[in-house]
Amino acid sequence: MSNRAWVEEVLEKLKDLFDNTHIQYYKHWKENKELIDFDYEINELVKNVARFREYVIFAKSVGTLVTIKTILDGRIHPKFCIFVGIPVYWAKEKGFDVDTWFKNFDYPTLVVQNTNDPVCSFKDLETYLKENSVKGFVLKETVGDTHHYPDLEKIHAEVKRFYRAV
Repeated sequence: MSNRAWVEEVLEKLKDLFDNTHIQYYKHWKENKELIDFDYEINELVKNVARFREYVIFAKSVGTLVTIKTILDGRIHPKFCIFVGIPVYWAKEKGFDVDTWFKNFDYPTLVVQNTNDPVCSFKDLETYLKENSVKGFVLKETVGDTHHYPDLEKIHAEVKRFYRAV
């Protein structure tokens, strides 16, 4: 299943929790390119959230990195974030400065990570977040050995629980 189809399923599943929703369709999806154009997508994210007074960011994979970088740059201020499948190994392999981005990151964030996600396992992500003094996160493990997250019931339940607690 493509990221585009998956995020559309997520939107459908989570829409009962939020008044308004918007999907940011990445340019590299349309152009069939492997790598995201970070600067372009950061600017698009800033434009997309500007119309909302209060908002939550739901991001998967490289979208989590776009979100973190944009928050650290002070360009967006979501109420909280929901991250699925943070790709630490992949990001380092591609030369992204994730160690700097994550260092001391302190933002209310729910993180859902598969046990053996190939772009960063749950245990390795847990260790990485602690080593980088990341605060404000709640890390939830889902069973899986891929970078796909099909258990939308579990994600919905975790988002609902987190939303009530924030």
